[in-house]
Amino acid sequence: MANNHAVEKEFHLPLRHKDTKSFAYEFVVILSGFVSLWQKIISGKHDFQLKAMRLDLQRPQVHLIMEFQKLSEQEEAIGKAIVHAAYNVHSALGPGLLEKVYEVCLVHELRKAGLNVARQVDIPIQYDGITFDEGLRLDILVENIVIVETKALDQVNPVWTAQVLSHLKLTGLRLGYLINFNVPLIKEGTKRIIL
Repeated sequence: MANNHAVEKEFHLPLRHKDTKSFAYEFVVILSGFVSLWQKIISGKHDFQLKAMRLDLQRPQVHLIMEFQKLSEQEEAIGKAIVHAAYNVHSALGPGLLEKVYEVCLVHELRKAGLNVARQVDIPIQYDGITFDEGLRLDILVENIVIVETKALDQVNPVWTAQVLSHLKLTGLRLGYLINFNVPLIKEGTKRIIL
């Protein structure tokens, strides 16, 4: 659950082209990348507000100033516990094992920390007015608030991030972690994803 405090962030999107035609095209391409953002703003289904947008022709760049809702203290505390538990597991076992081994050990570490943890949680999916019970399976769900997707592979696949984002959207949760244990340092394999 988000609290009432907001964080304002400014994004600077530099534009490479200085001639008018290329500049305009690049500006349109950048804006088209924010289609889902605009849809969320229009629908009102978001935890952020677009505060301002301006085009700086002097530099040239686009400035977007957005306000995001902070995560709750509970979400932050769970996130820290997940990162700490992943570190403990990776320190003890190192890389090179099966994903299931890391998942079981991570769940054990989180339970030792006093957290309510569920593994391989089936989440029904609503589509076209029908509920599909076999629609989605979460690797780990911590306190019914934070999703953890575990991996143990050599190459990082961008689909994994999209998978966690989809899980967050479909469950209505805001915080997820993608943790790949097959890395020399666990910080290189840990990705925090906020919706």
